[in-house]
Amino acid sequence: NSNTMGDSMWRVQVSCGASHTAAIIVDCEQRASAMFTWGEGEDGQLGQGSNDECTVPTAVAFPDSSVITSVASGAEHTMAVSHPAMKVFSWGEGDFGRLGNGNNVDVYVPMVVPALNQVPLVRISCGDNHCLAILPAKGLLTFGRNQFGQLGLDHTDDMYIPAPVPAFAEMKVADLACGAEHTVAVTDQGEVFAWGWGSYGNLGLGDRAHRSVPTKVPLAHDAATEGKVLQVACGWRHSALVTEKGSLYTFGWARWGQIGHQDNVDRLYAARVLALEETVVTKCVGGWRHTMALTATGKLFAFGWNRFGQLGIGSNNDANTPTQVMTFSKLKVLDVSCGWRHSVGIVEGPHVYSWGRGASGQLGHGNNEEVNTPKLIQKIEEILTEGPAKYAQRTSSWEKSARGSVSTRYAAVPSCSGEGFALAKRQRLGEQLVQEVPEIPDIDDAEAVP
Repeated sequence: NSNTMGDSMWRVQVSCGASHTAAIIVDCEQRASAMFTWGEGEDGQLGQGSNDECTVPTAVAFPDSSVITSVASGAEHTMAVSHPAMKVFSWGEGDFGRLGNGNNVDVYVPMVVPALNQVPLVRISCGDNHCLAILPAKGLLTFGRNQFGQLGLDHTDDMYIPAPVPAFAEMKVADLACGAEHTVAVTDQGEVFAWGWGSYGNLGLGDRAHRSVPTKVPLAHDAATEGKVLQVACGWRHSALVTEKGSLYTFGWARWGQIGHQDNVDRLYAARVLALEETVVTKCVGGWRHTMALTATGKLFAFGWNRFGQLGIGSNNDANTPTQVMTFSKLKVLDVSCGWRHSVGIVEGPHVYSWGRGASGQLGHGNNEEVNTPKLIQKIEEILTEGPAKYAQRTSSWEKSARGSVSTRYAAVPSCSGEGFALAKRQRLGEQLVQEVPEIPDIDDAEAVP
């Protein structure tokens, strides 16, 4: 989905952590990219070399010119993938081995994960303290905290370096999502598996037990009319499935209405969200206690906890049924991400909006205020208009002293299409300095205090 606004093509991906946000902006025309973070920085999750918070998007410097093509945020850590270079970077809180680098030390700048160097990955997904990565042909890798078996290794020991999940050794994973301490995956055959913490029924297995091995989720949908499951999503203690024909199923914790069944009753099995049965849902994402559903026509629906306005519906009232985000009623939403108490959406343009809690600057508006309707992030507008090269080349004195001067942060972009990205064209103003690189072929595709 794209529209024309000049002669330069951008794609944008956003990922929200507990109280921070990360965004990638890729210049498809110049085959260059830049990454920006903002919000809470106490544990180094912004990758800025300090523990300061940032209230506006701020460029992240990487130790080489690897293009960053995808990003995933945990609660207080961040991971970025360079598909062309086959490198993975991690930074932020290191407890329980969630950074995958063999220790539990906090890291304040992007560092290569040695065990994943030159390992081709499709995508990484992060929970609060654990991560899993999809391999291209078959299999999953997993690391981080494991006290409820969320790594799927049939034990509860934390893993400080990535390890293969035996249950998926002969299965191709199509999609994957991590909750706080549980994981849900769907194979290319549409079979859904869940494991980890399950006390609210968020594994969809009909009980409230934890599982330390991936367990097949019984599905009640009509595959003949609804198609197989294509996408999975996890909130903190709830889960969701989206089928080929656009049906949405949810299960798990419902105290705040976050599974959208017009009540506040937990569901132990996947149940269809009837309020959206006439709507084709293409994507669902989960926050701490709220959920967003995106439709084929670019409309956005929100439900769940709304104390800080994270539903974006113009009030701070909770909603236990999907409620349309009317700010976007005449716009086409391309993608959305949820943090614990904030949300970020990308609309055609691309233009990036945020809403919800802003106490740590995670909305990117230059302040710490909360907003209950989506608000345009002006700094992203500036970056897209002026060209991201200007921002990504900025190098702090800490960076220079720690690693030496870095002249550029760009490399070849493998493709200008892909999951989680919004395509659009923007006017380029002025000549940008972008590193010349050879072309690379396309790549296939216990509750916290509020």
